[in-house]
Amino acid sequence: QELPLYFLRFFGMTEVEKVIDAMDYAIYVYDVQHVLLDNLQFMMGLQQGSFRTKFDAQDYALDLFRKFSTKHNVHVTLVVHPRKEMDKAALGISSVFGTAKATQEADNVVILQRPEALEKNSNFRQSDEVDYRVLEVKKNRFDGELGAVPYKFERDIVTMVELDDLERMKIGLLPVAEEFPDATREVAPDAWMLRA
Repeated sequence: QELPLYFLRFFGMTEVEKVIDAMDYAIYVYDVQHVLLDNLQFMMGLQQGSFRTKFDAQDYALDLFRKFSTKHNVHVTLVVHPRKEMDKAALGISSVFGTAKATQEADNVVILQRPEALEKNSNFRQSDEVDYRVLEVKKNRFDGELGAVPYKFERDIVTMVELDDLERMKIGLLPVAEEFPDATREVAPDAWMLRA
């Protein structure tokens, strides 16, 4: 909550090279370590002219972002919307718009799901009492751990929050302490502070 946020001043379609230049500047001047770009499809509008297909343009952009991330040792989070799917269909890695490069180059793939899409294949149930979504980690190159977290939007504090135990039980899940007994042990207050 004490980390500064910096915003790029790009609106509408922007050439990927200009975005990369701005990211490079932010890293040099502000020591930025995490960049979030929303979204790839909107940015790609100007790129297609010099490529045979929009997929070639997307692969080119993904290649630039991957090289940038590696060169500068920063995390780049890139929002890529899903391709058109059947209503209420669960989204998977193959649902990401474009070629497979979008998910192959990624270190992490996180998908936001509606619970009704997951009902048949998961413990998540729809509830008239709890309006929630599910954040699913579909790929994790660092340690391979995958999973799903139900969350909701708290309008009063304008924040996404994990469901509490009562809400979890209403959608068919165990309380956190029962489902993840090791995760609820006490953690020192300064355990999350970054140290040089």
